[in-house]
Amino acid sequence: MDGPGPFVPERNSGFLLFSPDAVGSGHQRFALLHLASLGIRAKGVAVVRPTPEQIAALYGKNRRGRPPEAEDLLVDRLFAAGPSLAYWLVFDGRPETPSLTDTLRVLKGPSDPAGCLPGHLRHILGAENRLMNGVHSSDSPEEASAELDALGVTEFGAVPAATDGAAPNRPSSALSVACLVRRRVLDAVHVTAVPEVDALQVRAQELAARRTKSAVTLRALDELWERQHALVERARPRDWRAVTDSLAEVAEVCSKRFDPDALGAAVAPFGVRPTDWEDLVLRCQAATGVPAAWRARA
Repeated sequence: MDGPGPFVPERNSGFLLFSPDAVGSGHQRFALLHLASLGIRAKGVAVVRPTPEQIAALYGKNRRGRPPEAEDLLVDRLFAAGPSLAYWLVFDGRPETPSLTDTLRVLKGPSDPAGCLPGHLRHILGAENRLMNGVHSSDSPEEASAELDALGVTEFGAVPAATDGAAPNRPSSALSVACLVRRRVLDAVHVTAVPEVDALQVRAQELAARRTKSAVTLRALDELWERQHALVERARPRDWRAVTDSLAEVAEVCSKRFDPDALGAAVAPFGVRPTDWEDLVLRCQAATGVPAAWRARA
Protein backbone atom coordinates (compact mmCIF):
# COMPACT_ATOMS: atom_id res chain seq x y z
CA MET A 1 0.00 0.00 0.00
CA ASP A 2 1.39 3.41 -1.00
CA GLY A 3 1.99 5.87 1.79
CA PRO A 4 0.90 9.52 1.96
CA GLY A 5 4.26 10.81 0.67
CA PRO A 6 6.33 13.83 1.76
CA PHE A 7 5.35 16.08 4.66
CA VAL A 8 3.36 19.21 3.75
CA PRO A 9 4.08 22.15 6.12
CA GLU A 10 0.58 23.55 6.52
CA ARG A 11 -1.19 25.15 9.45
CA ASN A 12 -3.08 21.96 10.22
CA SER A 13 0.01 19.69 9.89
CA GLY A 14 2.60 18.74 12.46
CA PHE A 15 4.84 15.90 13.45
CA LEU A 16 5.77 14.07 16.62
CA LEU A 17 8.89 12.01 17.09
CA PHE A 18 8.42 9.22 19.63
CA SER A 19 11.83 8.21 21.02
CA PRO A 20 12.92 4.60 21.67
CA ASP A 21 11.70 4.65 25.29
CA ALA A 22 8.12 5.35 24.17
CA VAL A 23 8.32 3.02 21.18
CA GLY A 24 10.00 0.19 23.10
CA SER A 25 7.42 0.30 25.87
CA GLY A 26 4.56 0.54 23.39
CA HIS A 27 3.18 3.56 25.21
CA GLN A 28 3.10 5.77 22.11
CA ARG A 29 -0.18 4.11 21.16
CA PHE A 30 -1.85 5.65 24.23
CA ALA A 31 -0.65 9.11 23.17
CA LEU A 32 -2.00 8.58 19.64
CA LEU A 33 -5.36 7.44 21.00
CA HIS A 34 -5.54 10.59 23.14
CA LEU A 35 -4.73 12.77 20.14
CA ALA A 36 -7.39 10.99 18.07
CA SER A 37 -9.95 11.79 20.78
CA LEU A 38 -9.08 15.48 20.21
CA GLY A 39 -9.55 15.21 16.44
CA ILE A 40 -5.83 14.94 15.63
CA ARG A 41 -5.20 11.95 13.39
CA ALA A 42 -2.06 10.22 12.19
CA LYS A 43 -1.71 10.58 8.41
CA GLY A 44 1.66 8.84 8.01
CA VAL A 45 4.53 7.27 9.89
CA ALA A 46 8.25 6.82 9.30
CA VAL A 47 10.78 4.70 11.18
CA VAL A 48 13.82 6.78 12.15
CA ARG A 49 17.21 5.76 13.49
CA PRO A 50 18.94 9.12 13.93
CA THR A 51 22.70 9.51 14.22
CA PRO A 52 24.30 11.67 16.93
CA GLU A 53 24.77 14.39 14.30
CA GLN A 54 21.07 14.29 13.44
CA ILE A 55 20.12 14.40 17.11
CA ALA A 56 22.41 17.41 17.58
CA ALA A 57 20.59 19.11 14.69
CA LEU A 58 17.20 18.21 16.17
CA TYR A 59 18.12 19.64 19.58
CA GLY A 60 20.34 22.37 18.12
CA LYS A 61 18.76 25.12 20.19
CA ASN A 62 20.02 23.43 23.34
CA ARG A 63 23.41 22.21 22.08
CA ARG A 64 24.54 24.97 19.74
CA GLY A 65 28.05 26.28 20.36
CA ARG A 66 29.20 23.74 22.93
CA PRO A 67 30.57 20.20 22.97
CA PRO A 68 28.24 17.37 24.04
CA GLU A 69 27.78 17.09 27.79
CA ALA A 70 27.22 13.93 29.80
CA GLU A 71 23.43 14.14 29.47
CA ASP A 72 23.72 14.79 25.72
CA LEU A 73 25.72 11.57 25.38
CA LEU A 74 22.99 9.68 27.23
CA VAL A 75 20.41 11.08 24.80
CA ASP A 76 22.60 10.01 21.86
CA ARG A 77 22.84 6.56 23.38
CA LEU A 78 19.07 6.46 23.87
CA PHE A 79 18.34 7.18 20.21
CA ALA A 80 20.97 4.67 19.11
CA ALA A 81 19.36 1.93 21.20
CA GLY A 82 16.30 1.35 19.01
CA PRO A 83 13.98 2.81 16.40
CA SER A 84 12.06 6.03 16.82
CA LEU A 85 8.75 6.72 15.09
CA ALA A 86 7.96 10.01 13.34
CA TYR A 87 4.21 10.57 12.90
CA TRP A 88 2.76 13.07 10.47
CA LEU A 89 -0.34 14.42 12.21
CA VAL A 90 -3.21 16.47 10.80
CA PHE A 91 -6.09 18.34 12.42
CA ASP A 92 -9.28 19.01 10.49
CA GLY A 93 -10.27 21.89 12.71
CA ARG A 94 -11.53 25.41 12.17
CA PRO A 95 -9.22 27.96 10.47
CA GLU A 96 -9.22 30.22 13.55
CA THR A 97 -7.74 27.52 15.80
CA PRO A 98 -4.00 27.63 16.63
CA SER A 99 -1.63 25.87 14.26
CA LEU A 100 -1.21 22.17 14.94
CA THR A 101 2.46 22.63 15.81
CA ASP A 102 1.44 25.15 18.50
CA THR A 103 -1.20 22.73 19.77
CA LEU A 104 1.21 19.80 19.90
CA ARG A 105 3.82 21.88 21.72
CA VAL A 106 1.28 22.58 24.46
CA LEU A 107 -0.11 19.05 24.51
CA LYS A 108 3.24 17.31 24.95
CA GLY A 109 3.91 19.16 28.23
CA PRO A 110 7.19 20.40 29.75
CA SER A 111 10.49 18.70 28.88
CA ASP A 112 10.78 17.64 32.52
CA PRO A 113 7.83 15.30 33.14
CA ALA A 114 7.78 16.49 36.76
CA GLY A 115 5.83 19.50 35.48
CA CYS A 116 3.36 17.52 33.37
CA LEU A 117 -0.33 17.20 34.16
CA PRO A 118 -2.88 14.53 33.21
CA GLY A 119 -3.64 15.10 29.53
CA HIS A 120 -0.07 16.03 28.66
CA LEU A 121 1.41 13.47 26.27
CA ARG A 122 4.46 12.90 28.48
CA HIS A 123 2.17 12.10 31.40
CA ILE A 124 0.21 9.68 29.20
CA LEU A 125 3.48 8.08 28.05
CA GLY A 126 4.54 7.55 31.66
CA ALA A 127 7.77 9.51 31.12
CA GLU A 128 9.78 9.72 34.33
CA ASN A 129 12.69 12.03 33.54
CA ARG A 130 13.74 14.75 31.13
CA LEU A 131 16.14 12.47 29.23
CA MET A 132 13.64 9.68 28.59
CA ASN A 133 10.66 12.00 28.10
CA GLY A 134 9.19 10.09 25.20
CA VAL A 135 8.35 12.65 22.54
CA HIS A 136 9.61 15.64 20.56
CA SER A 137 7.66 18.17 18.50
CA SER A 138 8.50 21.25 16.44
CA ASP A 139 7.72 24.91 17.10
CA SER A 140 6.32 25.72 13.64
CA PRO A 141 5.36 23.99 10.37
CA GLU A 142 8.53 25.34 8.76
CA GLU A 143 10.68 24.02 11.62
CA ALA A 144 8.91 20.67 11.30
CA SER A 145 10.04 20.47 7.64
CA ALA A 146 13.60 21.45 8.57
CA GLU A 147 13.77 18.89 11.40
CA LEU A 148 12.38 16.12 9.20
CA ASP A 149 15.02 16.99 6.60
CA ALA A 150 17.68 16.83 9.32
CA LEU A 151 16.39 13.38 10.31
CA GLY A 152 16.46 12.20 6.71
CA VAL A 153 12.68 11.68 6.55
CA THR A 154 11.61 12.36 2.96
CA GLU A 155 8.55 10.11 2.75
CA PHE A 156 5.92 8.92 5.19
CA GLY A 157 4.32 5.52 4.88
CA ALA A 158 0.77 4.51 5.62
CA VAL A 159 -0.14 4.15 9.28
CA PRO A 160 -0.78 0.45 9.98
CA ALA A 161 -4.19 -0.55 11.25
CA ALA A 162 -4.50 -0.92 15.01
CA THR A 163 -4.15 -4.49 16.20
CA ASP A 164 -4.74 -6.30 19.44
CA GLY A 165 -1.35 -7.98 19.28
CA ALA A 166 1.12 -7.95 22.14
CA ALA A 167 2.74 -4.56 22.65
CA PRO A 168 6.49 -4.08 23.06
CA ASN A 169 7.57 -4.32 26.69
CA ARG A 170 10.99 -2.71 26.86
CA PRO A 171 11.18 -1.12 30.32
CA SER A 172 11.32 2.68 30.50
CA SER A 173 11.09 2.73 34.30
CA ALA A 174 13.76 1.86 36.86
CA LEU A 175 11.13 -0.08 38.83
CA SER A 176 10.41 -2.23 35.77
CA VAL A 177 14.14 -2.86 35.46
CA ALA A 178 14.14 -4.04 39.08
CA CYS A 179 11.32 -6.50 38.39
CA LEU A 180 12.92 -7.93 35.26
CA VAL A 181 16.33 -8.38 36.89
CA ARG A 182 14.79 -9.94 39.99
CA ARG A 183 12.91 -12.34 37.71
CA ARG A 184 16.20 -13.50 36.19
CA VAL A 185 17.74 -14.05 39.63
CA LEU A 186 14.73 -16.11 40.69
CA ASP A 187 14.92 -18.15 37.50
CA ALA A 188 18.63 -18.76 38.07
CA VAL A 189 17.99 -20.33 41.49
CA HIS A 190 14.75 -22.11 40.49
CA VAL A 191 12.68 -20.35 43.15
CA THR A 192 9.85 -19.89 40.66
CA ALA A 193 8.84 -23.49 41.38
CA VAL A 194 7.12 -22.02 44.46
CA PRO A 195 3.75 -20.81 43.06
CA GLU A 196 3.32 -18.01 45.59
CA VAL A 197 6.71 -16.53 44.65
CA ASP A 198 5.82 -16.59 40.98
CA ALA A 199 2.40 -15.03 41.59
CA LEU A 200 3.97 -12.17 43.56
CA GLN A 201 6.52 -11.64 40.80
CA VAL A 202 3.79 -11.34 38.16
CA ARG A 203 1.87 -8.86 40.32
CA ALA A 204 5.01 -6.79 40.96
CA GLN A 205 5.73 -6.59 37.24
CA GLU A 206 2.18 -5.38 36.60
CA LEU A 207 2.54 -2.62 39.21
CA ALA A 208 5.97 -1.53 38.00
CA ALA A 209 4.77 -1.35 34.38
CA ARG A 210 2.03 1.18 35.15
CA ARG A 211 2.56 4.40 33.22
CA THR A 212 1.92 6.50 36.33
CA LYS A 213 2.82 5.30 39.80
CA SER A 214 0.93 6.62 42.80
CA ALA A 215 2.18 6.43 46.37
CA VAL A 216 -0.29 3.58 46.89
CA THR A 217 1.24 1.67 43.98
CA LEU A 218 4.76 2.20 45.31
CA ARG A 219 3.85 1.02 48.80
CA ALA A 220 2.11 -2.04 47.34
CA LEU A 221 5.25 -2.85 45.34
CA ASP A 222 7.45 -2.57 48.43
CA GLU A 223 5.09 -4.90 50.34
CA LEU A 224 5.03 -7.44 47.50
CA TRP A 225 8.81 -7.55 47.43
CA GLU A 226 9.00 -8.03 51.22
CA ARG A 227 6.49 -10.89 51.03
CA GLN A 228 8.47 -12.42 48.20
CA HIS A 229 11.71 -12.26 50.20
CA ALA A 230 10.00 -14.06 53.09
CA LEU A 231 8.74 -16.81 50.78
CA VAL A 232 12.18 -17.26 49.23
CA GLU A 233 13.68 -17.60 52.70
CA ARG A 234 11.06 -20.20 53.59
CA ALA A 235 11.71 -22.14 50.35
CA ARG A 236 15.45 -22.29 51.17
CA PRO A 237 16.96 -22.47 47.68
CA ARG A 238 20.70 -22.88 47.41
CA ASP A 239 22.47 -19.87 48.93
CA TRP A 240 19.12 -18.52 50.05
CA ARG A 241 20.64 -15.78 52.19
CA ALA A 242 22.63 -14.52 49.22
CA VAL A 243 19.50 -14.71 47.07
CA THR A 244 17.37 -12.61 49.42
CA ASP A 245 20.25 -10.13 49.90
CA SER A 246 20.56 -9.80 46.13
CA LEU A 247 16.82 -9.33 45.62
CA ALA A 248 16.75 -6.63 48.31
CA GLU A 249 19.78 -4.88 46.79
CA VAL A 250 18.14 -4.84 43.35
CA ALA A 251 15.02 -3.21 44.80
CA GLU A 252 17.14 -0.65 46.68
CA VAL A 253 19.32 0.23 43.70
CA CYS A 254 16.41 0.63 41.29
CA SER A 255 14.23 2.70 43.59
CA LYS A 256 16.73 4.98 45.34
CA ARG A 257 20.28 4.95 43.97
CA PHE A 258 19.85 4.11 40.26
CA ASP A 259 23.39 2.74 40.15
CA PRO A 260 23.87 0.24 37.29
CA ASP A 261 27.29 -0.80 38.58
CA ALA A 262 25.84 -1.70 41.99
CA LEU A 263 23.03 -3.56 40.25
CA GLY A 264 25.51 -5.60 38.22
CA ALA A 265 27.53 -6.46 41.31
CA ALA A 266 24.40 -7.59 43.20
CA VAL A 267 23.30 -10.10 40.56
CA ALA A 268 26.64 -11.26 39.12
CA PRO A 269 26.99 -14.21 41.58
CA PHE A 270 23.93 -15.79 39.94
CA GLY A 271 25.20 -15.40 36.38
CA VAL A 272 22.79 -12.53 35.76
CA ARG A 273 23.70 -9.18 34.23
CA PRO A 274 21.65 -6.08 33.36
CA THR A 275 21.13 -5.51 29.64
CA ASP A 276 22.56 -2.45 27.91
CA TRP A 277 19.05 -0.97 27.83
CA GLU A 278 18.52 -1.55 31.56
CA ASP A 279 21.89 0.09 32.21
CA LEU A 280 20.79 3.10 30.14
CA VAL A 281 17.47 3.43 31.98
CA LEU A 282 19.27 3.58 35.33
CA ARG A 283 21.91 6.02 34.09
CA CYS A 284 19.26 8.39 32.74
CA GLN A 285 17.40 8.20 36.05
CA ALA A 286 20.60 8.72 38.03
CA ALA A 287 21.32 11.87 36.02
CA THR A 288 17.91 13.35 36.83
CA GLY A 289 17.07 12.10 40.34
CA VAL A 290 14.04 10.42 41.86
CA PRO A 291 10.98 10.74 39.56
CA ALA A 292 8.52 13.35 40.77
CA ALA A 293 5.71 10.80 40.79
CA TRP A 294 7.61 8.75 43.36
CA ARG A 295 8.35 11.52 45.84
CA ALA A 296 5.09 11.10 47.74
CA ARG A 297 6.51 7.85 49.12
CA ALA A 298 9.42 9.58 50.85
